[in-house]
Amino acid sequence: MKIQIRDRDRRALIGLTLALAVYLTMSELVFPAYDRLALASEAAVDKEDQLRRYRRALSRQTRDTELISEARDRVAELDGRWIQAESEGLASVQLQALVEEASQGAGIGVEQRNIVGMRQLDDYFGETTMTLSFDATPDQLVQFLTDLRVAPKVLTVGSIEIRPLEVVHEVPDQGELEKTLRVSLSVGALVLNPL
Repeated sequence: MKIQIRDRDRRALIGLTLALAVYLTMSELVFPAYDRLALASEAAVDKEDQLRRYRRALSRQTRDTELISEARDRVAELDGRWIQAESEGLASVQLQALVEEASQGAGIGVEQRNIVGMRQLDDYFGETTMTLSFDATPDQLVQFLTDLRVAPKVLTVGSIEIRPLEVVHEVPDQGELEKTLRVSLSVGALVLNPL
């Protein structure tokens, strides 16, 4: 038996072969290329995002480097503002010298002074305190407190009590009103690494 292929069947077989060729071409060449292009566009977006992050990190790194150098300079500047002593006695001597310098600058004679022992504030700082009493005019007191504030070391006034030396109930007939004050105060200084 011989198989006869008619024109209609031949055209159908050619059409089927062409359709099969188109299908194989699409599935093996076109669709994978399209998928690679889609993945490439996603990869490009990811790479762009990574580049943006990298640029941001670089700008932060330069800014952080500047901030770190500024912080180092500031710490070095502030390191000299604390009393650094190997013992409690040396810290007390430095505090006493600063207070005496301020009192001499204001023209005040300190009558009483008492050094209080070192008190540990935290792992890095301790505080040594000095209480003192003196008589001064208001101008001298202001000058003394200003000298303490601008001292080369950090000093704090913990408590201060100011009383007039004489209580005046009326203005004197002759002469000037004496404005002398009795001042009692405590001055503290931060000591770096007192341990």
